[in-house]
Amino acid sequence: MADFQRKMMRNTGLLGSMLVLAAVYIGWLSYFGQISASGRLDGTLGILLGLFISSHPAANILDMLLFMRPEVRESLLTSASGRVWLLFNLLCFLAAWAVIFSGTLRFVAHVPSS
Repeated sequence: MADFQRKMMRNTGLLGSMLVLAAVYIGWLSYFGQISASGRLDGTLGILLGLFISSHPAANILDMLLFMRPEVRESLLTSASGRVWLLFNLLCFLAAWAVIFSGTLRFVAHVPSS
């Protein structure tokens, strides 16, 4: 269990940085309206960034479901820190969904020609 707790603590910092990255992308688009001169490029960046952000919690959940011993998984689900870690993974998934959704809207937005 101690090995998994070290991995979980290291992983929490990574998930936090992914949340910050998602917030920066959405905040930048909300405040400035664009990253580049092309809405397609902004959308592509958002979709790729969202997929990158969602890959980390997806890997965590798959590790938990497929590769953990049952007693370690049970202790994770019953401990408060384990539930907070799972909630953090869910929050990261939701942030990734928001980035993908925002990027998709940018990608398909109709820009009237001048």
